[in-house]
Amino acid sequence: MTAKRLLTRRNIYSNIRENSSFEWAHIYLEGTPIPPHKYGSFNYTLWELLKIREGRDLLISPYYTEKEYDLMMESSAPIVQFKCKYPLIKRIQNRLLRELKNEATRHNIFSPVSIIVADIIREFNIKNILLWNVFDLTCDFRTILPECKIALSQRVFDYKLDVKQYDSLDYLTTLSYEQTRHLFRNLPRLTPLSITIPNGTNTELFCMPSKNEKSSIRRKIGIKDSEFVLIFPSKLAAYKGTSYLLKLIDIAKRRRYSWTFLVVGYIHRSLDLSKKDELERILRNSNNVIWVNGVNANEMPIYYKAADLAVLPFVCKEAFSLCGCEALASGLPLIASRAGGPKEFIKDSYNGYLCRQEYLIDDMIKSILLLYKDRSKLKSMSANARKYAEKCLSLDRYLKNYCAFLEYRHDDIENDLSIPE
Repeated sequence: MTAKRLLTRRNIYSNIRENSSFEWAHIYLEGTPIPPHKYGSFNYTLWELLKIREGRDLLISPYYTEKEYDLMMESSAPIVQFKCKYPLIKRIQNRLLRELKNEATRHNIFSPVSIIVADIIREFNIKNILLWNVFDLTCDFRTILPECKIALSQRVFDYKLDVKQYDSLDYLTTLSYEQTRHLFRNLPRLTPLSITIPNGTNTELFCMPSKNEKSSIRRKIGIKDSEFVLIFPSKLAAYKGTSYLLKLIDIAKRRRYSWTFLVVGYIHRSLDLSKKDELERILRNSNNVIWVNGVNANEMPIYYKAADLAVLPFVCKEAFSLCGCEALASGLPLIASRAGGPKEFIKDSYNGYLCRQEYLIDDMIKSILLLYKDRSKLKSMSANARKYAEKCLSLDRYLKNYCAFLEYRHDDIENDLSIPE
């Protein structure tokens, strides 16, 4: 498969004045568009960052459909788009590189995406590049653009660890200290300067409801005021702990706990067909479950407001967990597995409980029961959750930190996640 079949060379320039110059190029190659039209993607924060940078940076991104192109046109930020004929851009470029691996090493054969992006960067003479989760192409950009400073915003807990790809970077931004520690434990001779910038969420959009508002929302959803509601606010995938979610639902039903599980998420394509059918059957037929099969991002705060606490039985190590931030901002104590970044912002008995992965179900049941039986403790932890999110997990703080990074004011970055006084 040739580069010509993969991509067209027709670039679309938006909101770019004549003789424009840019401080940074933001490279975003994910399969979901910017601005996002689905819930739960980090590109919300990238979109907000571009707004407050006020034309100082250039976004370079593909688009796959006319709908995604139209969404891009909503922005006032400078953007260059290139049309991609295939939505699975990463799979294609990775297959190309695997097929050409030895020849690429000897003869500098690069991904066609890298070449197109590099041409755009040279066109505007941009000297700083920020790759948003674009780990596979770091070596390409280092070779093609040796004069540029290259930073990677690592949004997942880890990639397939390859020291050469990390050493192609000047800077590495992570979401949590745990993520950084993991990298240096496994690759102790990493050379890029590592900076932790914790995730953040919109604490005005995600907030605690009044008693009347909560009651009104519950009536619309079909939940009684007397019910104890646990929200699972994430996509339904094996690595998100769906098997543990089903066990919690089953145990609550068999033991006759008066708990209602509010499951807000779509079934992810990665789930095996047999497990998908079982999951869908249980979610649709269990009398202690209300399943909302994916919602628009703007509607998500409504469902948090209907809940009493949040459960995240993730089995993978999350870099930070945006839905965890949203739950805390909504005043929901968070009960989650002790995996990855979330253990840095969940403070045991303060705003939630961390559960041992090897005893995940037992620990979760005990934690839920504790708050179910002690409503004064639940109320106190709800207030703590909100207070903590406002101080440590706000979108405003996150954006200020990224602006400080982009302006090389690294000492101004606030990444303290300790309990506020």
